[in-house]
Amino acid sequence: MKSIIFLILVFLQGISLVAQKRSTGLSFDDQAYAAIPITAPLARGDFDNLPSSISLKAYAPTPGNQGQTGTCVAWSSAFHARSIAESIKLNRTNLNEINANVYAPSFVYNQIRKEPGCDKGTFINEALELLATLGVPKYKDLPFDCDKVINERDLAGASIHKIEGYKALFNANDNNKILPVKKSLAEKKPVLIGMLCPDSFFDAHEAWQPKTEEYEKSFGGHAMVTIGYDDKLYGGAFLIMNSWGTEWGNSGFIWIRYTDFNHFVKYAFEMIEKQPEERKLEGSLELLQSDGKSMPLKKVSNALYLTTASYSSGTAFRIYISNNQPAYVYSIGSDLTKKSYTIFPHKENISPFLAYTKSTIPLPDENHYVRMDQQKGKDYLCVLYSATALDIKGLQKQLEIADGNSFFERLKNTLGESLITSNKINYEQEKARFSGSISGNGIVAIIIEIDHQ
Repeated sequence: MKSIIFLILVFLQGISLVAQKRSTGLSFDDQAYAAIPITAPLARGDFDNLPSSISLKAYAPTPGNQGQTGTCVAWSSAFHARSIAESIKLNRTNLNEINANVYAPSFVYNQIRKEPGCDKGTFINEALELLATLGVPKYKDLPFDCDKVINERDLAGASIHKIEGYKALFNANDNNKILPVKKSLAEKKPVLIGMLCPDSFFDAHEAWQPKTEEYEKSFGGHAMVTIGYDDKLYGGAFLIMNSWGTEWGNSGFIWIRYTDFNHFVKYAFEMIEKQPEERKLEGSLELLQSDGKSMPLKKVSNALYLTTASYSSGTAFRIYISNNQPAYVYSIGSDLTKKSYTIFPHKENISPFLAYTKSTIPLPDENHYVRMDQQKGKDYLCVLYSATALDIKGLQKQLEIADGNSFFERLKNTLGESLITSNKINYEQEKARFSGSISGNGIVAIIIEIDHQ
């Protein structure tokens, strides 16, 4: 009799262990990740005054449960990150209302999986691309079902919930992944992450503690959402929302220490939400010489500034482009030859979208300066703040052949009615700085004409 009871207990324990097994489902593709536009490196000062703690948990739904399926990418991107972003946008904090408006992971997974069934992994960038191109319907209109074929009704319900785009927050092999994620969270943006998932993570509770030997091994991937941080908790940690239901971790959430996050997290994404038709915009442009002195300016007309002094060839200076409201930002340079060149984005994989309420881009960076060449005359530095993404290469080609006796005239003829220089935009007199509002495809410009002697 005792042996029978023992076998029954072992059998029941086996059932319990199977029931507790968790699934993941993230496929890694470092090459595809490297091709995704990345957020521009910000000035060190932009990180100096970040709050010591941030939590977006008040905007989060009850954590979903992917069960025995490889659908973590769909749950983290649609059900969690997309739903949280909408709650933030609408200032929705009632949990019942949040839960009633979550988005459908099936719509995402069923279209980005490579094979039928629910057990195959998927790529985060493909999920985000689908959210940008097709959108995603609400969960109440499309409950989770891996066998559901997406139909026209589903597509119609999804189309009104598109995101504008997405960008990466760091390179997969960066040494410090902490500050970009903290900055994003401080701006109330959930961060979708792709993490190597060691065995110890499956049994984590309040805070995950990896085993020592796990730092030297490779593991499969898991997608989750980062929704907060606390510099004082566990020596500094991020709050992570998982898709393993509320019985895992701390009711579906877990803390990951900064050091462990830095080691095990490979990818981090920030969604770009659709911007309102009418929006505020603020920006500035400053030139700082290598001796720390600003190059003084005077306003000639709306958008156009002149340097009040002349500068010789070899003068070293740094460019600071700032914005205090989200915008697509581009910078081009030109001279009397009418040839133009891109200053920002200064690399092919840099995103032109500055998403934060305070961003400062130092160019070429905070450790180097640009030097004026031997071509004397007038040099032009132009920054464009746009409501929508621009084809900056195409714009430069048009600018080089546009009619006009000055750079400003050629710019106006190139941009036409999109360029806003009216009284809706207030330009300061002695600083290249503006504030105002734009709508539609509006573009605001700052142009500095440098006297190069």
